[in-house]
Order: sequence, then structure tokens, then C-alpha cells
Amino acid sequence: LGFDSLWVGDHIAFHVPIPDSLTLLAFAAGVTERVSLGTAVYLLPLRHPTLIAKSTASLDLLSGGRLVLGVGVGGEFPPEFEAVGVPVGERGSRADEAISVVRRHWTEERVAHEGRHFRFGAVNVAPKPGRVPPIWVGGRADVAMRRAGRVGDGYISHMCAADKYAENMALIAETARATGRGEIPFTPAA
Repeated sequence: LGFDSLWVGDHIAFHVPIPDSLTLLAFAAGVTERVSLGTAVYLLPLRHPTLIAKSTASLDLLSGGRLVLGVGVGGEFPPEFEAVGVPVGERGSRADEAISVVRRHWTEERVAHEGRHFRFGAVNVAPKPGRVPPIWVGGRADVAMRRAGRVGDGYISHMCAADKYAENMALIAETARATGRGEIPFTPAA
């Protein structure tokens, strides 16, 4: 049908029923051959990064390397944070830590981690993904733009006017340059 990509949202519990995002993408992977499969956005703070790494590595491997992991922090529905025992106020720091841990699991043979939110001894999450999936960071706040510039491979915009989008991209680029990532390929999306 000519589609370039398929995207799904993510919540564990919300105002309306939302199926599990990675399960939906796994289904789509089984009935497609070439479209990119993306989350817009996967709420990192709601899950342990080792589980995220396992699920996303499997999805990327089984889809032939088509996953784009769009990530965000959520927070607009506090009851889902309460339901999984995660303080809403920790969502940003949990996401930052999770991005690092997920990438390490995707690329390193054995990973041990001792962080603020997550601690575990050396484990090998295998199989590894088909290729290291890009991580695109989404969000509305300046902290999300700075996160995208610091650690993202791309940015997924919130609903905003073109001038606000340009401001967001400028902050992302400024942060990328300041952290030595100014020349790294980066994909903007909306």
C-alpha cells in the first residue's frame, strides 16, 4: 500500500483501551516485510530497562532490523505510574538511566549496572537485535529536547506549531554540539 512506517502509542493503563505497543508491532512485523515499525512513544520509566532491552531486541531481530524505538517519559496519567510502583517525579531520571542500560544490553556481551534506579549483576541479554535500533526521543519540555540532543538518534515532536518545532530543533542541536554529538546523524520527525 506504499506505507513507509507504522507507529503505535504506549500506555500500561489509560483513559481509553490501548493494546501493548510491542505486541502490536510484533504482529505488524509478521504481516509486513519492509515498513519501519516504531513506538511514538514508549514510556521507558514504566518498565525495567533489562525487560525493555529483551523485548525490543527480539522485535528488531524478528522484524529484520526494522524497529525505531521512540521513547518518552509520560506522566499525563499518574495512576499508571502508581500501578507499577514508579514515582511520577522520577520519570525523567529513570528514562535517562534506562536509555543507557538498554543500549548496553543491545551491544555488550555481559552487563552489570549499579545506578540510581536500577541495580543488577552481570547478565547477557540475548539474542541481540538485528542491528542497534535507533532511539528517537519525544516530549514537550526543554528537558526532552536536551535529552534528544544528548542521547537521541532522532526526535519525535509533540503537536506544536512550526515555529515551536524550529525552537525545539535549535535546542536539540545546541545540546548535541555542547555534548560533542553535533556531527552524529539525527532524524527529526513529527
